[in-house]
Amino acid sequence: MAEKTATTYQIINYETGQALAVDGSADSVTMRQRAADDEAQLWTCPANPEEGDFDIVNKKTGGHLAANRANGRLLCADEHCGWDMPEFPEISPIATSDDEFVIGVIQNDQPQLLVNRESEREKWIFRKV
Repeated sequence: MAEKTATTYQIINYETGQALAVDGSADSVTMRQRAADDEAQLWTCPANPEEGDFDIVNKKTGGHLAANRANGRLLCADEHCGWDMPEFPEISPIATSDDEFVIGVIQNDQPQLLVNRESEREKWIFRKV
């Protein structure tokens, strides 16, 4: 299966230096100090050529990174949620397929879906693990 050969990444916020991770409840997404051996911080990013986007899948839970557009909350879902990452795997924003929203970091270093303003808090480093 493609999952065996997929590259694994830590997704690190450019401004805070913290990694995107699934928290203890396994469906909520948070930020943590980087630890390459913490599977909650490890993600694969398989391309979806049919949709022209990427999926972001957590290594520990198998959940797909998704966002609630109503409140901006990030979570891990059972189904594919397409993301646009134009400079992937370089330093890149993680945007919704329509580029209207991006994942950014707000107060208390919480990741959240935000209106795209192209700030440093909306850029992510994809570090191969």
